[in-house]
Amino acid sequence: MPPPRSSTSERSCARSVLDYYDHHVLSVLCRSRLLSFLSLYHRPAPAQPDNNNAPALADLRALLRAHGAFPAPHRPLAWRLLLSLPRNRAAFAALTARGPHAAAARHIAQRFPLRSRRDAAKLTALASALAHWSPVFGEAENVPAVVFPFLRAFRGNDLAAFECAMTVLTWWGRAWLVTFPQPPVPVLVGIEAALRRHDARLAAHLRKCGADTVVYGWSLLRSIFSEVLAGDAWLRLWDHIFAAAHDPQLLNTAVVAFAIANRDSLLAARSRADVEAFYHSQQVPGSSRLLHVMNKADASSQPQRHSDAATAAAVSDAAAAQRSVALLLQRSPQSAFPLPKGGYPAFEGYPQFVLDWQLEERRRVAGEVGALAERRALAEQLRDRTRALEREEEEAKVGVQRVIKA
Repeated sequence: MPPPRSSTSERSCARSVLDYYDHHVLSVLCRSRLLSFLSLYHRPAPAQPDNNNAPALADLRALLRAHGAFPAPHRPLAWRLLLSLPRNRAAFAALTARGPHAAAARHIAQRFPLRSRRDAAKLTALASALAHWSPVFGEAENVPAVVFPFLRAFRGNDLAAFECAMTVLTWWGRAWLVTFPQPPVPVLVGIEAALRRHDARLAAHLRKCGADTVVYGWSLLRSIFSEVLAGDAWLRLWDHIFAAAHDPQLLNTAVVAFAIANRDSLLAARSRADVEAFYHSQQVPGSSRLLHVMNKADASSQPQRHSDAATAAAVSDAAAAQRSVALLLQRSPQSAFPLPKGGYPAFEGYPQFVLDWQLEERRRVAGEVGALAERRALAEQLRDRTRALEREEEEAKVGVQRVIKA
């Protein structure tokens, strides 16, 4: 069967991309190959990476290297291509049809309040769909923080936002839940070792302040940098992370790069509270500097010999942390990247017994709360009945006195 024809608006979109880059990247990006983006977009996404798509993806990466970011109007299309999102409309509709998930809705109401009712409703719908797909995402409190930025980036395309968030959680974040409900200790150990390797002075200073990787590592991962980067800086970072989707460790490298890019501010901190305040406020390190440091750190992370004992020890710690993560992932198999066409595979990258215990504990507490509410209601009924009897007794006494006087 021939591939579906491109719509007029999509052809117009492709032409606008061509016009935008006519005078800038003709030496990098061939016009005829850019047209392959549309045909790639209309072909069903394969369950495994398709080598036929490699030229188009290579062009996207060349475009990113040349300009440092994708053009804003076409970023959603570029992200969908880089992630090979399958557009499983039927599976997505089945999940959203199940309605709000109690735990997901509670987390959003308590920890992620939004002024826009429309945004709140959409966020609740997507977070609930993830929770219906895998119960652990109803218990993980950071899921709304992961979903919301993509809901904004894919404005008007809830399916793409959902599949993008799912890809981030199951590929870049595939080791985040191996020690659920605690932070991913093996991942954080690797980040600390990488920071010691790239900036030993900064790592020692943070340790002296009492700030561990839960403060400067997990706070960035659990919010996918949305708490410290806003607008264009956040989008540019994820342009580069998605372009290097074959290397999910780049996100951890970005955590280290963010600390190094802001080393002057962090070295000025005098306590854990100072570091926490820094990591819970919007920062403007300059996205170009952040990306430069990230790429430099990533390049220097390749295997090589180290003569310095401290550096060698840090590398050894990082390797041990990666082996621990790999072992945990072997015990908790993950879905493949990219997401397969047709349906979403089961996610098992978390300790099932812990989740079962939490759900059972919640049911037990809910039962106790219900029983307590019933007892309170019964006590209130008894008080009301007692008051009624007292009033009847008083009325009877008054009646008797009237009879005696008569």
